[in-house]
Amino acid sequence: MESIDFESPFGQFEVSEGQINWILDHIKPSDDIIKMCNKIEIFAHEVKFDVYLLVKSEWKKKYSFEGTFIDALIYIQKEFIDE
Repeated sequence: MESIDFESPFGQFEVSEGQINWILDHIKPSDDIIKMCNKIEIFAHEVKFDVYLLVKSEWKKKYSFEGTFIDALIYIQKEFIDE
């Protein structure tokens, strides 16, 4: 893992070889967080995302898409169900 020089808007994440491997937070990303992420260079890298759903205690792949972490945050923001 590498250290990076910015304040993260997330609870946890991992960077390896200059790429984000994963991001974990229990809070839906707000517009302000997405704007902040637009200023972080590694969030603009194109990658492949796999979207999974938990079905009866088993993770099932729903689909894949290519995009940036910003695209993924926007997806999460739209798809996250407020409870």
